[in-house]
Amino acid sequence: MQTFDVVVAGAGSSGSATALQLARAGLTVALVEARPAGEAGARWINGVPTWMFDAAHVAQPRSPEDCGPDGAFVMADPSGVHRVRIDPPAVRNIDMRRLVDRLQREASDAGATLLDHARIVGVEQEAGRMRRVCVDRAGQRSLLQASLFVDATGGQSVLRRESDVLAAACVPIAPADVCSATQGVYAIGDADGARAWQARNRVNDGEVLSVVGLAGGFSTRTVLLSFARNEVEVLTGGLGAGSGQRLLDDFLAAQPWVGTKRFGGGGWIPISRPYDRFVAPGLAVVGDAACQVFPAHGSGVGAGMLAGRLLADAVVGAADPGAETVLWRYQCAWQRGHGAVCAAYDVFRRATQDLSPSQTTAMMAAGLMAPAACDAALKQRLPSIGPREALRTLAAVGRNPRLGAPLVVAATRMHAAWMVYQRYPSRPEPAALRRWSTFAARI
Repeated sequence: MQTFDVVVAGAGSSGSATALQLARAGLTVALVEARPAGEAGARWINGVPTWMFDAAHVAQPRSPEDCGPDGAFVMADPSGVHRVRIDPPAVRNIDMRRLVDRLQREASDAGATLLDHARIVGVEQEAGRMRRVCVDRAGQRSLLQASLFVDATGGQSVLRRESDVLAAACVPIAPADVCSATQGVYAIGDADGARAWQARNRVNDGEVLSVVGLAGGFSTRTVLLSFARNEVEVLTGGLGAGSGQRLLDDFLAAQPWVGTKRFGGGGWIPISRPYDRFVAPGLAVVGDAACQVFPAHGSGVGAGMLAGRLLADAVVGAADPGAETVLWRYQCAWQRGHGAVCAAYDVFRRATQDLSPSQTTAMMAAGLMAPAACDAALKQRLPSIGPREALRTLAAVGRNPRLGAPLVVAATRMHAAWMVYQRYPSRPEPAALRRWSTFAARI
Protein backbone atom coordinates (compact mmCIF):
# COMPACT_ATOMS: atom_id res chain seq x y z
CA MET A 1 0.00 0.00 0.00
CA GLN A 2 1.24 3.48 -0.90
CA THR A 3 0.31 6.53 1.16
CA PHE A 4 -0.09 10.09 -0.14
CA ASP A 5 -1.59 13.31 1.15
CA VAL A 6 -3.83 13.48 -1.93
CA VAL A 7 -4.91 11.09 -4.68
CA VAL A 8 -6.33 12.83 -7.78
CA ALA A 9 -8.38 10.64 -10.11
CA GLY A 10 -8.28 11.82 -13.73
CA ALA A 11 -5.28 13.42 -15.46
CA GLY A 12 -7.13 15.71 -17.87
CA SER A 13 -6.87 19.49 -17.59
CA SER A 14 -8.83 19.76 -14.31
CA GLY A 15 -7.09 16.86 -12.59
CA SER A 16 -3.59 17.75 -13.78
CA ALA A 17 -4.04 21.42 -12.83
CA THR A 18 -5.28 20.35 -9.38
CA ALA A 19 -2.36 17.97 -8.90
CA LEU A 20 0.01 20.73 -9.97
CA GLN A 21 -1.35 23.24 -7.45
CA LEU A 22 -1.40 20.73 -4.58
CA ALA A 23 2.13 19.51 -5.33
CA ARG A 24 3.39 23.07 -5.52
CA ALA A 25 1.89 23.61 -2.06
CA GLY A 26 4.08 20.81 -0.69
CA LEU A 27 1.58 17.96 -0.48
CA THR A 28 2.43 14.47 -1.69
CA VAL A 29 0.17 13.77 -4.66
CA ALA A 30 -0.68 10.77 -6.81
CA LEU A 31 -2.27 11.59 -10.16
CA VAL A 32 -4.13 8.50 -11.36
CA GLU A 33 -5.28 8.06 -14.97
CA ALA A 34 -7.00 5.03 -16.47
CA ARG A 35 -5.71 5.73 -19.99
CA PRO A 36 -2.15 6.32 -21.20
CA ALA A 37 -1.05 9.75 -19.99
CA GLY A 38 -0.87 11.02 -23.57
CA GLU A 39 -4.55 10.20 -24.14
CA ALA A 40 -5.96 11.80 -20.98
CA GLY A 41 -8.55 14.54 -21.04
CA ALA A 42 -9.92 16.35 -24.06
CA ARG A 43 -7.87 15.92 -27.23
CA TRP A 44 -9.29 18.77 -29.29
CA ILE A 45 -9.36 22.58 -29.22
CA ASN A 46 -11.24 24.56 -26.57
CA GLY A 47 -11.68 28.28 -26.02
CA VAL A 48 -10.37 29.58 -22.68
CA PRO A 49 -10.49 33.20 -21.43
CA THR A 50 -6.97 34.46 -20.80
CA TRP A 51 -7.76 35.76 -17.31
CA MET A 52 -8.54 32.23 -16.12
CA PHE A 53 -4.94 31.08 -16.60
CA ASP A 54 -3.71 33.88 -14.35
CA ALA A 55 -6.41 33.25 -11.74
CA ALA A 56 -5.58 29.53 -11.73
CA HIS A 57 -1.82 30.24 -11.42
CA VAL A 58 -1.17 28.49 -14.73
CA ALA A 59 1.23 30.09 -17.23
CA GLN A 60 -0.36 31.61 -20.30
CA PRO A 61 -0.19 29.29 -23.32
CA ARG A 62 2.05 29.96 -26.28
CA SER A 63 2.03 28.69 -29.86
CA PRO A 64 1.53 25.90 -30.84
CA GLU A 65 -0.56 25.29 -27.71
CA ASP A 66 -2.27 28.63 -28.41
CA CYS A 67 -4.11 28.24 -31.73
CA GLY A 68 -5.45 31.76 -32.17
CA PRO A 69 -7.51 33.61 -33.13
CA ASP A 70 -5.33 36.17 -34.86
CA GLY A 71 -8.26 38.54 -35.39
CA ALA A 72 -11.70 39.44 -34.15
CA PHE A 73 -14.47 37.23 -32.80
CA VAL A 74 -17.59 37.69 -34.94
CA MET A 75 -20.92 36.46 -33.58
CA ALA A 76 -23.62 36.10 -36.25
CA ASP A 77 -27.29 35.16 -36.33
CA PRO A 78 -28.45 32.13 -38.38
CA SER A 79 -29.03 34.32 -41.45
CA GLY A 80 -25.48 35.64 -41.26
CA VAL A 81 -26.72 39.20 -41.79
CA HIS A 82 -26.72 40.52 -38.23
CA ARG A 83 -23.56 40.28 -36.20
CA VAL A 84 -21.61 41.46 -33.18
CA ARG A 85 -17.89 42.04 -33.55
CA ILE A 86 -15.53 41.68 -30.58
CA ASP A 87 -12.00 42.88 -31.27
CA PRO A 88 -9.71 41.86 -29.74
CA PRO A 89 -11.29 38.78 -28.14
CA ALA A 90 -10.01 37.82 -24.69
CA VAL A 91 -10.51 34.11 -25.39
CA ARG A 92 -7.80 31.91 -26.88
CA ASN A 93 -8.30 28.62 -28.73
CA ILE A 94 -6.20 26.08 -26.87
CA ASP A 95 -4.91 22.75 -28.17
CA MET A 96 -6.00 20.60 -25.24
CA ARG A 97 -3.54 17.86 -26.10
CA ARG A 98 -0.66 20.23 -25.52
CA LEU A 99 -2.22 21.92 -22.48
CA VAL A 100 -2.86 18.59 -20.74
CA ASP A 101 0.65 17.39 -21.59
CA ARG A 102 2.09 20.61 -20.13
CA LEU A 103 0.05 20.41 -16.94
CA GLN A 104 1.00 16.76 -16.43
CA ARG A 105 4.66 17.58 -16.96
CA GLU A 106 4.58 20.55 -14.59
CA ALA A 107 2.73 18.50 -11.95
CA SER A 108 5.41 15.80 -12.18
CA ASP A 109 8.17 18.41 -11.97
CA ALA A 110 6.48 19.77 -8.83
CA GLY A 111 6.65 16.32 -7.23
CA ALA A 112 3.36 14.64 -8.15
CA THR A 113 3.50 10.92 -8.99
CA LEU A 114 1.74 10.19 -12.28
CA LEU A 115 0.24 6.70 -12.50
CA ASP A 116 -1.28 6.07 -15.92
CA HIS A 117 -2.87 2.85 -17.18
CA ALA A 118 -4.26 2.81 -13.62
CA ARG A 119 -7.94 1.94 -13.33
CA ILE A 120 -9.69 2.49 -10.02
CA VAL A 121 -11.59 -0.72 -9.31
CA GLY A 122 -12.57 -0.28 -5.67
CA VAL A 123 -13.03 2.23 -2.89
CA GLU A 124 -12.68 1.71 0.85
CA GLN A 125 -14.55 3.97 3.24
CA GLU A 126 -14.56 4.22 7.02
CA ALA A 127 -17.41 5.92 8.87
CA GLY A 128 -18.56 7.53 5.63
CA ARG A 129 -15.12 8.88 4.71
CA MET A 130 -13.08 7.75 1.72
CA ARG A 131 -9.76 6.30 2.89
CA ARG A 132 -8.29 4.09 0.18
CA VAL A 133 -8.74 3.20 -3.49
CA CYS A 134 -7.77 -0.01 -5.22
CA VAL A 135 -5.95 0.52 -8.51
CA ASP A 136 -5.42 -2.03 -11.26
CA ARG A 137 -2.36 -1.55 -13.50
CA ALA A 138 -1.93 -4.29 -16.11
CA GLY A 139 -3.53 -6.85 -13.84
CA GLN A 140 -1.52 -5.85 -10.77
CA ARG A 141 -3.63 -4.41 -7.97
CA SER A 142 -2.50 -2.08 -5.21
CA LEU A 143 -4.02 0.19 -2.59
CA LEU A 144 -3.52 3.94 -2.49
CA GLN A 145 -4.25 5.60 0.86
CA ALA A 146 -4.71 9.34 1.31
CA SER A 147 -6.21 12.02 3.52
CA LEU A 148 -7.92 13.58 0.51
CA PHE A 149 -9.24 12.16 -2.74
CA VAL A 150 -10.14 14.36 -5.72
CA ASP A 151 -12.53 13.28 -8.46
CA ALA A 152 -11.59 14.86 -11.80
CA THR A 153 -12.95 12.07 -13.99
CA GLY A 154 -15.62 14.13 -15.75
CA GLY A 155 -18.81 12.35 -16.72
CA GLN A 156 -17.58 9.04 -15.32
CA SER A 157 -17.45 10.53 -11.80
CA VAL A 158 -15.59 7.44 -10.61
CA LEU A 159 -15.17 8.56 -6.99
CA ARG A 160 -18.18 10.85 -6.64
CA ARG A 161 -20.53 7.97 -7.44
CA GLU A 162 -19.04 5.95 -4.57
CA SER A 163 -19.78 8.62 -1.97
CA ASP A 164 -23.12 8.16 -0.21
CA VAL A 165 -23.18 11.89 0.59
CA LEU A 166 -22.54 13.05 -2.97
CA ALA A 167 -24.54 10.32 -4.66
CA ALA A 168 -27.59 11.86 -3.01
CA ALA A 169 -26.55 15.47 -3.67
CA CYS A 170 -25.37 15.05 -7.28
CA VAL A 171 -28.34 13.68 -9.18
CA PRO A 172 -28.01 12.71 -12.88
CA ILE A 173 -28.14 15.65 -15.28
CA ALA A 174 -31.40 15.97 -17.21
CA PRO A 175 -31.12 15.53 -21.02
CA ALA A 176 -32.22 19.16 -21.50
CA ASP A 177 -29.15 20.23 -19.53
CA VAL A 178 -26.59 18.37 -21.61
CA CYS A 179 -24.73 19.75 -24.62
CA SER A 180 -23.40 17.53 -27.38
CA ALA A 181 -20.20 19.10 -28.74
CA THR A 182 -17.85 18.10 -31.56
CA GLN A 183 -14.65 19.79 -32.71
CA GLY A 184 -12.31 19.10 -35.60
CA VAL A 185 -9.14 20.62 -37.04
CA TYR A 186 -8.67 20.23 -40.79
CA ALA A 187 -6.19 21.16 -43.46
CA ILE A 188 -7.29 23.65 -46.10
CA GLY A 189 -7.86 21.44 -49.12
CA ASP A 190 -8.78 24.15 -51.65
CA ALA A 191 -7.38 27.64 -51.02
CA ASP A 192 -9.66 29.32 -53.57
CA GLY A 193 -12.72 27.67 -52.04
CA ALA A 194 -11.61 28.77 -48.57
CA ARG A 195 -11.17 32.38 -49.72
CA ALA A 196 -14.58 32.29 -51.35
CA TRP A 197 -16.07 31.12 -48.03
CA GLN A 198 -14.37 34.00 -46.22
CA ALA A 199 -15.72 36.48 -48.77
CA ARG A 200 -19.28 35.13 -48.54
CA ASN A 201 -19.20 35.27 -44.76
CA ARG A 202 -17.42 38.62 -44.52
CA VAL A 203 -14.58 37.47 -42.26
CA ASN A 204 -10.87 38.10 -42.57
CA ASP A 205 -8.14 35.52 -42.27
CA GLY A 206 -7.61 34.46 -38.65
CA GLU A 207 -10.99 35.73 -37.46
CA VAL A 208 -13.59 33.58 -35.70
CA LEU A 209 -17.10 33.33 -37.08
CA SER A 210 -19.57 31.96 -34.55
CA VAL A 211 -23.13 31.41 -35.78
CA VAL A 212 -25.47 31.12 -32.80
CA GLY A 213 -28.92 29.58 -32.74
CA LEU A 214 -28.56 27.99 -36.18
CA ALA A 215 -30.47 24.88 -35.02
CA GLY A 216 -32.35 26.51 -32.15
CA GLY A 217 -31.43 28.60 -29.12
CA PHE A 218 -28.59 26.54 -27.66
CA SER A 219 -26.65 25.61 -30.77
CA THR A 220 -23.61 27.00 -32.46
CA ARG A 221 -21.10 26.55 -35.24
CA THR A 222 -17.79 28.29 -34.71
CA VAL A 223 -15.18 28.40 -37.48
CA LEU A 224 -11.63 29.76 -37.42
CA LEU A 225 -9.94 29.71 -40.81
CA SER A 226 -6.22 30.51 -40.85
CA PHE A 227 -4.04 30.46 -43.95
CA ALA A 228 -1.03 31.19 -41.72
CA ARG A 229 -1.48 27.75 -40.14
CA ASN A 230 -3.07 26.18 -43.24
CA GLU A 231 -5.96 24.91 -41.17
CA VAL A 232 -9.59 25.41 -40.27
CA GLU A 233 -10.96 24.78 -36.78
CA VAL A 234 -14.66 23.88 -36.58
CA LEU A 235 -16.61 23.58 -33.33
CA THR A 236 -20.28 22.63 -33.24
CA GLY A 237 -22.65 22.01 -30.39
CA GLY A 238 -26.30 21.71 -29.50
CA LEU A 239 -28.81 20.02 -27.24
CA GLY A 240 -29.58 16.35 -27.74
CA ALA A 241 -27.45 13.30 -28.39
CA GLY A 242 -25.32 13.61 -31.50
CA SER A 243 -26.43 17.13 -32.35
CA GLY A 244 -22.88 18.47 -32.41
CA GLN A 245 -21.74 15.77 -34.82
CA ARG A 246 -24.72 16.36 -37.11
CA LEU A 247 -23.99 20.09 -37.30
CA LEU A 248 -20.34 19.36 -38.09
CA ASP A 249 -21.25 16.81 -40.76
CA ASP A 250 -23.63 19.29 -42.38
CA PHE A 251 -20.90 21.94 -42.52
CA LEU A 252 -18.32 19.59 -44.00
CA ALA A 253 -20.77 18.34 -46.62
CA ALA A 254 -21.49 21.92 -47.71
CA GLN A 255 -17.82 23.02 -47.74
CA PRO A 256 -15.78 20.79 -50.08
CA TRP A 257 -12.78 23.08 -49.69
CA VAL A 258 -12.15 21.62 -46.21
CA GLY A 259 -9.32 19.09 -46.45
CA THR A 260 -8.16 16.13 -44.41
CA LYS A 261 -8.75 15.95 -40.69
CA ARG A 262 -5.74 16.48 -38.45
CA PHE A 263 -7.31 15.82 -35.06
CA GLY A 264 -10.42 16.48 -33.02
CA GLY A 265 -12.98 14.94 -30.73
CA GLY A 266 -16.14 15.61 -28.80
CA GLY A 267 -18.47 14.46 -26.09
CA TRP A 268 -21.33 15.45 -23.85
CA ILE A 269 -21.02 18.43 -21.52
CA PRO A 270 -23.21 19.25 -18.50
CA ILE A 271 -24.50 22.82 -18.81
CA SER A 272 -26.65 23.14 -15.71
CA ARG A 273 -25.55 25.27 -12.77
CA PRO A 274 -22.93 23.69 -10.46
CA TYR A 275 -24.06 21.02 -8.06
CA ASP A 276 -25.12 22.51 -4.72
CA ARG A 277 -22.60 20.28 -3.00
CA PHE A 278 -19.44 18.66 -4.36
CA VAL A 279 -17.38 17.88 -1.25
CA ALA A 280 -17.73 15.15 1.37
CA PRO A 281 -15.41 13.96 4.14
CA GLY A 282 -12.19 12.97 2.40
CA LEU A 283 -13.47 13.78 -1.10
CA ALA A 284 -13.55 16.88 -3.33
CA VAL A 285 -14.88 17.02 -6.90
CA VAL A 286 -13.54 19.36 -9.60
CA GLY A 287 -14.42 20.07 -13.22
CA ASP A 288 -17.24 18.47 -15.20
CA ALA A 289 -17.91 15.95 -12.43
CA ALA A 290 -19.03 18.89 -10.26
CA CYS A 291 -20.89 20.60 -13.16
CA GLN A 292 -18.29 23.36 -13.06
CA VAL A 293 -19.08 24.36 -16.64
CA PHE A 294 -20.14 27.74 -18.02
CA PRO A 295 -23.80 27.17 -19.00
CA ALA A 296 -24.05 29.82 -21.73
CA HIS A 297 -21.63 28.05 -24.08
CA GLY A 298 -20.46 24.87 -22.34
CA SER A 299 -16.83 25.80 -21.62
CA GLY A 300 -15.33 24.03 -18.60
CA VAL A 301 -11.55 24.06 -19.07
CA GLY A 302 -10.87 27.32 -17.28
CA ALA A 303 -13.43 26.53 -14.59
CA GLY A 304 -11.73 23.22 -13.81
CA MET A 305 -8.33 24.88 -13.48
CA LEU A 306 -9.84 27.52 -11.18
CA ALA A 307 -11.31 24.77 -9.03
CA GLY A 308 -7.86 23.23 -8.60
CA ARG A 309 -6.46 26.55 -7.46
CA LEU A 310 -9.28 27.15 -4.97
CA LEU A 311 -8.96 23.64 -3.58
CA ALA A 312 -5.23 24.08 -3.04
CA ASP A 313 -5.83 27.42 -1.31
CA ALA A 314 -8.33 25.76 1.03
CA VAL A 315 -6.22 22.78 2.12
CA VAL A 316 -2.75 24.34 2.37
CA GLY A 317 -1.62 24.32 5.98
CA ALA A 318 -4.49 22.15 7.18
CA ALA A 319 -3.58 19.32 9.55
CA ASP A 320 -6.14 17.17 7.76
CA PRO A 321 -6.67 18.26 4.14
CA GLY A 322 -9.66 15.92 3.82
CA ALA A 323 -11.59 17.27 6.79
CA GLU A 324 -15.09 18.36 5.81
CA THR A 325 -14.66 21.81 7.35
CA VAL A 326 -11.49 22.32 5.29
CA LEU A 327 -13.02 21.17 2.03
CA TRP A 328 -16.11 23.31 2.63
CA ARG A 329 -13.87 26.37 2.31
CA TYR A 330 -13.10 25.33 -1.26
CA GLN A 331 -16.75 24.66 -2.01
CA CYS A 332 -17.90 27.99 -0.55
CA ALA A 333 -15.20 29.95 -2.40
CA TRP A 334 -16.17 28.33 -5.69
CA GLN A 335 -19.93 28.85 -5.22
CA ARG A 336 -19.65 32.49 -4.16
CA GLY A 337 -17.17 33.24 -6.94
CA HIS A 338 -17.32 31.57 -10.33
CA GLY A 339 -20.25 29.39 -9.29
CA ALA A 340 -22.37 32.52 -8.85
CA VAL A 341 -21.50 33.61 -12.40
CA CYS A 342 -22.36 30.15 -13.75
CA ALA A 343 -25.69 30.16 -11.90
CA ALA A 344 -26.55 33.57 -13.35
CA TYR A 345 -25.82 32.42 -16.90
CA ASP A 346 -27.78 29.23 -16.32
CA VAL A 347 -30.81 31.49 -15.94
CA PHE A 348 -30.00 33.11 -19.30
CA ARG A 349 -29.40 29.73 -20.95
CA ARG A 350 -32.74 28.37 -19.81
CA ALA A 351 -34.52 31.53 -21.00
CA THR A 352 -33.07 31.36 -24.50
CA GLN A 353 -32.30 27.71 -25.34
CA ASP A 354 -35.71 27.09 -26.91
CA LEU A 355 -35.59 30.07 -29.27
CA SER A 356 -36.07 29.24 -32.94
CA PRO A 357 -33.46 30.35 -35.49
CA SER A 358 -35.85 33.07 -36.70
CA GLN A 359 -36.28 34.37 -33.15
CA THR A 360 -32.52 34.54 -32.68
CA THR A 361 -32.26 36.47 -35.94
CA ALA A 362 -35.01 38.85 -34.83
CA MET A 363 -33.27 39.48 -31.50
CA MET A 364 -30.00 40.37 -33.15
CA ALA A 365 -31.71 42.45 -35.81
CA ALA A 366 -33.47 44.41 -33.06
CA GLY A 367 -30.19 45.21 -31.31
CA LEU A 368 -31.03 43.13 -28.24
CA MET A 369 -27.61 41.44 -28.17
CA ALA A 370 -25.42 44.16 -26.70
CA PRO A 371 -21.72 43.79 -27.68
CA ALA A 372 -20.60 44.32 -24.07
CA ALA A 373 -22.90 41.54 -22.90
CA CYS A 374 -21.63 39.18 -25.62
CA ASP A 375 -18.03 40.02 -24.72
CA ALA A 376 -18.74 39.34 -21.03
CA ALA A 377 -20.27 35.96 -21.83
CA LEU A 378 -17.19 34.96 -23.82
CA LYS A 379 -15.01 35.96 -20.88
CA GLN A 380 -17.30 34.13 -18.43
CA ARG A 381 -17.88 37.36 -16.53
CA LEU A 382 -21.06 39.15 -15.52
CA PRO A 383 -21.86 41.91 -18.02
CA SER A 384 -21.02 45.50 -17.16
CA ILE A 385 -22.81 47.68 -19.72
CA GLY A 386 -22.05 51.39 -19.95
CA PRO A 387 -24.80 54.04 -19.92
CA ARG A 388 -24.80 54.59 -23.68
CA GLU A 389 -25.09 50.90 -24.53
CA ALA A 390 -27.68 50.42 -21.78
CA LEU A 391 -29.82 53.18 -23.30
CA ARG A 392 -29.53 51.61 -26.77
CA THR A 393 -30.56 48.22 -25.37
CA LEU A 394 -33.50 49.69 -23.45
CA ALA A 395 -34.63 51.51 -26.58
CA ALA A 396 -34.48 48.21 -28.49
CA VAL A 397 -36.58 46.58 -25.78
CA GLY A 398 -39.11 49.39 -26.08
CA ARG A 399 -39.36 48.88 -29.83
CA ASN A 400 -39.61 45.10 -29.49
CA PRO A 401 -41.33 44.31 -26.18
CA ARG A 402 -42.35 40.81 -27.24
CA LEU A 403 -38.71 39.83 -27.72
CA GLY A 404 -37.15 42.19 -25.21
CA ALA A 405 -39.36 41.67 -22.16
CA PRO A 406 -38.23 38.06 -21.55
CA LEU A 407 -34.62 39.22 -21.69
CA VAL A 408 -35.30 41.91 -19.09
CA VAL A 409 -36.89 39.28 -16.84
CA ALA A 410 -33.92 36.98 -17.39
CA ALA A 411 -31.46 39.77 -16.58
CA THR A 412 -33.30 40.46 -13.33
CA ARG A 413 -33.26 36.79 -12.39
CA MET A 414 -29.57 36.53 -13.32
CA HIS A 415 -28.78 39.20 -10.74
CA ALA A 416 -30.99 37.44 -8.20
CA ALA A 417 -29.19 34.15 -8.79
CA TRP A 418 -25.83 35.83 -8.31
CA MET A 419 -27.03 37.35 -5.04
CA VAL A 420 -28.30 33.98 -3.77
CA TYR A 421 -24.89 32.43 -4.40
CA GLN A 422 -23.20 35.16 -2.37
CA ARG A 423 -25.04 33.68 0.60
CA TYR A 424 -23.85 30.14 0.13
CA PRO A 425 -23.41 28.57 3.61
CA SER A 426 -19.90 29.10 4.91
CA ARG A 427 -19.95 26.02 7.17
CA PRO A 428 -21.10 22.41 6.73
CA GLU A 429 -24.51 22.76 8.34
CA PRO A 430 -27.02 20.41 6.62
CA ALA A 431 -30.09 22.47 7.57
CA ALA A 432 -28.55 25.68 6.25
CA LEU A 433 -27.57 23.96 2.99
CA ARG A 434 -31.08 22.56 2.54
CA ARG A 435 -32.60 26.03 2.99
CA TRP A 436 -30.12 27.55 0.56
CA SER A 437 -30.68 24.78 -2.03
CA THR A 438 -34.45 25.22 -1.88
CA PHE A 439 -34.14 28.96 -2.47
CA ALA A 440 -31.55 28.57 -5.25
CA ALA A 441 -33.75 26.06 -7.07
CA ARG A 442 -36.63 28.56 -7.13
CA ILE A 443 -34.44 31.11 -8.94
